[in-house]
Amino acid sequence: MSRLALASCLALVLGASSCNRLFYFPSDRLYSVPRAEHRDVLFRTADGVELHAWYFPPRGGAKPRGTFVQFHGNAGNLTSHHRSLVWVTEHDYALFSFDYRGYGRSGGAPTRAGVHLDALAAIDWTLERAPGGGAPRDVVLYGQSLGGAVLLRAFDDVRERARVRAVIIESSFHSYEEVAASVLWRHPLLAPFTGFGFALVSDAYSPAASVARVSPIPLLVLHDVYDPVVPWRFGAAIHGLGRAPKTFWVTHRGGHAQSAEDLDLRRALLAWIEAAPP
Repeated sequence: MSRLALASCLALVLGASSCNRLFYFPSDRLYSVPRAEHRDVLFRTADGVELHAWYFPPRGGAKPRGTFVQFHGNAGNLTSHHRSLVWVTEHDYALFSFDYRGYGRSGGAPTRAGVHLDALAAIDWTLERAPGGGAPRDVVLYGQSLGGAVLLRAFDDVRERARVRAVIIESSFHSYEEVAASVLWRHPLLAPFTGFGFALVSDAYSPAASVARVSPIPLLVLHDVYDPVVPWRFGAAIHGLGRAPKTFWVTHRGGHAQSAEDLDLRRALLAWIEAAPP
C-alpha cells in the first residue's frame, strides 16, 4: 500500500464517527458473572439513555465505609472490568461499576459527548442514592485508562462535591489528540502519519484543562513506567496539571491498569484514602 493510500485509510478511520473507532471498543459479551453479592441498577442520563450498572455492597453485610465508582477502560464492559476493583468490597467498601452507552446492556452508542453525560449520571446516582458511609466524604471516584480521562472531564461539571473523598486516576491521559498521536508513533507503518493524530482527533472533552479543578479534593495518579498501552508520561502530565493535594505513584510491573493485582499496592491505596480529610 502506498503512503498516500495508507494516509487516506487512516483519515477515514480516524475521522469516522468523530474518531469513535479509535477510542471505543464496546462489547455486549458476558465475560463473567461475579461471585460477590451484587444487584442490577438501571439509571438514565440527561439525554434519556438507559445505562446498566452493578452495585456491590460490602462483603458480609457490613455497613459501607464508602463507595467506589468505577469508570472503566475502552474495551469490553463491566462484566470484565469489575474484577479489577471488586476487591474493595472485602474491606467494607461498596462498588458501583457501570457501562457507558453502547457497552454491555446499556443503550445507545458511544460518543465523546454521550459518554460525558454517562459519567455525570453515574456520579449523580452515587451521590444521591448510594448508602452513606462512615465519614461525611465517603465516595471515591476511580477512573481507569479511557475512564480516567472521562472522569476528570466530567468531574469539572460536578458542583455538589460534599461526599467526594478522593479522585483516583490509573493509566490514563490528559489529551485525546496526544494519545492518538502516540498510538500512531508507536506503529512502524503509521509513524510517518503521527501528525494525523493532531489534525483529525479533536481535544473536545479532553481533561487537560479540568485537572487543576479537582482541587481541593485529593487526587491520586497511578501509572506504570512500562505501560504498553498509555505511556507513563501521560500520567506524569496529569499529575503536573493538578493542584495540591495531589500524589503520583509510579509502578514497575509492566502492565496497563493492573495495580489491583499488587496486594501491597491495594493496602497502600486504602491507607491513602483513609488518610484523606474526612
